[in-house]
Amino acid sequence: MSLRPWQDRAIYFVLIDRFYNGDPSNDDFGHGEFDRGDDNCFQGGDLKGLIAKLPFIKGMGFDALWITPPVYNQWINPASPCRGYHGYWAYDFTRIDPHFGKLEDYKELVRRAHRLGMKVIQDIVVNHTGNYFTVEAKDFDPAQPERNWKPLPGAYPSLEGRPAPDDPVFGMNDPRVVEHKAAAVYNFTPNITDFNDRKQTLTYTLGDLDDINLHSTLAVDRLKEIYRYWIKEVGVDGFRVDTVYYTPEDFYEHFLYDSARQSPGVKRYARQLGIADFFVFGEAWSYDYPGINRYLRQGRTARMDSAIDLPLNEALVQVFYRQAPTEKIRAALAQKRHNRNLWVNFLDNHDIERMFSRADGPAVRQSLVALFTLPGIPCIYYGTENGFSEPRRNMFAAKYYSGRGRYYVFLKQLLAMRKRHPLFSRGTVKVVQAGAQSGVLAYEVSYKAEKALVLFNTSQYRMHYELPPSASARQALCGPALPKNGPVILEPLAYHVLKETASQPARPATRAPGIRIALAGGKSGAVSLRILGKPARVLSNMELLLDSNYDLKQRVPAGSRDGFRVDTSRLRDGCHRVSLRARVRGGGWVVSREQPLTVRNIPRLLWQRAVPPRNRHGVHGNVLPPADPSYKGQLDLEQAALFAVGPDLELRVRMGAVSNEWNAPNGYDHVYFNVFLDIPGAGGRAFLPKLGWCPRSFRFKYGFLFYGWGVVPYGARDAKPDALGTPLPDKIEQEVDARSRSIRFRFPAELFASCPDFSGLKVFVATWDGYLGKLHEVCAQPQDWAFSVRGDMAPKEVPRIYSHILVDGKGVAT
Repeated sequence: MSLRPWQDRAIYFVLIDRFYNGDPSNDDFGHGEFDRGDDNCFQGGDLKGLIAKLPFIKGMGFDALWITPPVYNQWINPASPCRGYHGYWAYDFTRIDPHFGKLEDYKELVRRAHRLGMKVIQDIVVNHTGNYFTVEAKDFDPAQPERNWKPLPGAYPSLEGRPAPDDPVFGMNDPRVVEHKAAAVYNFTPNITDFNDRKQTLTYTLGDLDDINLHSTLAVDRLKEIYRYWIKEVGVDGFRVDTVYYTPEDFYEHFLYDSARQSPGVKRYARQLGIADFFVFGEAWSYDYPGINRYLRQGRTARMDSAIDLPLNEALVQVFYRQAPTEKIRAALAQKRHNRNLWVNFLDNHDIERMFSRADGPAVRQSLVALFTLPGIPCIYYGTENGFSEPRRNMFAAKYYSGRGRYYVFLKQLLAMRKRHPLFSRGTVKVVQAGAQSGVLAYEVSYKAEKALVLFNTSQYRMHYELPPSASARQALCGPALPKNGPVILEPLAYHVLKETASQPARPATRAPGIRIALAGGKSGAVSLRILGKPARVLSNMELLLDSNYDLKQRVPAGSRDGFRVDTSRLRDGCHRVSLRARVRGGGWVVSREQPLTVRNIPRLLWQRAVPPRNRHGVHGNVLPPADPSYKGQLDLEQAALFAVGPDLELRVRMGAVSNEWNAPNGYDHVYFNVFLDIPGAGGRAFLPKLGWCPRSFRFKYGFLFYGWGVVPYGARDAKPDALGTPLPDKIEQEVDARSRSIRFRFPAELFASCPDFSGLKVFVATWDGYLGKLHEVCAQPQDWAFSVRGDMAPKEVPRIYSHILVDGKGVAT
């Protein structure tokens, strides 16, 4: 049996601790690891809860379940406020964590899932264990790691008498012991400081989690033994491999396919047990397709079956949530992937922000339609059907399982559509239209004799689109129906899935007179029009369309056949497309072919100020940054400047340092930026959400949370002092220049309708840091990943502001 049937499946991903509490007796074991009111702690979800709710998952249409690691975890990591509820800090790789239940519960989960026709995928870790030791970087000598090695007291649970995992091989974690150093099942290295150094990413420690040496035969054989155990004892159908990017590519040849009789690879072992379609995919946290592909195949040598499609995720997020150029989808789809239709596509998960914290309902619906119509296996994170915006919220309340969730019905419809029409899981995709701005995205999906057109308008404006000719009728599978052929006006944030159906061939249409435009002096905006085919008198109501935008079309005055000037001063920087639309005498419209127009606006400085030293270390001067040595000035604002770039506003900040140690897609880490706009005549609120402080006489209209993995724009209307407002369409551009320690944020013109020249505008910028969109805590004493306070102020009273600056409409920085 091949893996081909997997491409027809859809995956529901569950964080065990947060899904459903089926057995309250295993919630709390009294070690400070449980607190239902704290996202850092265990909250009570377990395997019995999953068993109880399998019919709910199946009822939506999912036929594969991916669960976070159920193994016995390190509950207390003294270096982190987080507890090991998530499963990725192994203490014992071969036991079920007591919070989740017993081995028999896991077996029952798989049995029940199989009866429902569902596969079960177990998340596994091969890169590291929990955090039981640390290796200091200063004066590190790889030949003598014992000099820099330190045990981590307070780790729980631990082997009796010393901090170590409970494992016959991975318990050998002390290089001061001759046998442990010789066994070399760990790398005994400091934390990664340069994520561009491949030696470090492969052999150094990630986030202080004890790094397993995957070049050690002893370690590799033990990992094969561990994961063969779960296949044999429980009967799981596949593995998702965590942190693949930090492991050597050739490890998977041995781990999966070794033929040694005493120590076979896990896929070979699964085949021996009669599981011929055992599926293994990995989380290679990279945006480089060739780099990810190396984990799947090298020449003719097979490695993993597929990967999570992180680059496609970034393209989907940018196009649908940030209203970036739709061309980004074309670029992502054009990349080569081994086992193309087996890659796992997603929009959010436990490691990145939820889609509902990044976008509003219409944009989320568009992205879900794309997810279920593109090649690859769609994967949905638990709680999506209920519109969750918090990344790891528990789903214990009965109301969440009513089958009437905000998006439950929509997901059910999409899953049914994908199952009913195999072209969406097995077909090939051809992009029909995409552009250098937000707006029309259209692609065709075809499989054998079937074909469907998937069409989006990602813009806030109505867009003109010319339906490609078809001899068949088009059935609307999702979204409103459209005519078979010809020009249509797409509503803002619309989506249409149109499948061609067999019918009588349409009569040939009478060819309309053709028109063509030519651009002269594109940067200056002079556009010459020339009409071909028929005299000008057969055309009327001529309109100029910029980027197919129907709402911003410009009427072409009569007699403009020889030239028409386009004002580009209100166009954003970048590539645009210009076309002419005209009515034909007797009815109907014709549209010229689009012509490119490139706009390059010269930035105009509005204000520039250095950040006073008193504006660092908090508004009261009493805040210290997290104690981890990786913080080296990334929180320090040194200068802020505002520029007008055509109709847009650009904020430029210079920092004490800019780093990207965590390989964040936005190009920086170790800092969150909270930016607020006080726009004259637009109203606003006299507080700043979640920060606990607001400048005098400042009323924000729009707020923005920027960080390496995301952007959250929101309005003031429904914001609260402790909660951000509803997400707004994200059209903000970011650019990082690490050499000059600067970051640019470009805000679109539509935000400044009441002050297009930016007069009277106030901008407040503050820095902090956090994780998954949540701001780090303030503690009384220094901690690696939390801020601390000097003096007598209670931590809860400290504003979440590290460095800050306010620039008012007169250019005064305070």
